[in-house]
Amino acid sequence: MAKGQLRGTAKTITFVYLYIGAKDMLERAEVSQEGQLYTVMAALIFCAFTLEAYINHLGAARHPDWETRERKKPAKDKLKELAKEVGITADFGKSPYSSMRSLFTFRDTIAHGRTTRVTVDKPIVLDDRRLTQLTGAADWDSLATIENARQALKDVETIVKSLHKASGFTGNPFSHSGSGVYAITSR
Repeated sequence: MAKGQLRGTAKTITFVYLYIGAKDMLERAEVSQEGQLYTVMAALIFCAFTLEAYINHLGAARHPDWETRERKKPAKDKLKELAKEVGITADFGKSPYSSMRSLFTFRDTIAHGRTTRVTVDKPIVLDDRRLTQLTGAADWDSLATIENARQALKDVETIVKSLHKASGFTGNPFSHSGSGVYAITSR
């Protein structure tokens, strides 16, 4: 058996993978009610991660010390800072930024999850055995809808594309997930 060595470097553009994951989870939620709550949750979480990963991608491209300074700031503040630098006003009271508050709240609530106890009193359909009719009690549950996931994905895409363009980059920021250069040598 011949042996060799693989050497090289690779660049992975994480926000693209997260975006693809968000789209995939949303598509799965739209076509099947089975496990829908979980695919919607995953879509929303991937949306939040996509935006934060792009913020860090852009921040690192603009600031050599980004890794040091970004850890001290919430994603919303980093987004506002970078948007301002490229001439965009990130108004969280208006679309597309308005859905970011609930998206990051959802992400933070899930990431720092707590067991909750609430009183539930709502009508249900007795013939429908889907688990989704029993949800609605947790504070994050009202955000986990297909409509919210669609809006979040659309808004994240709009924000990333506008920041990308305003920063002087061309093309679709989601069209390239990385690259690598490798060499194989035999021993």
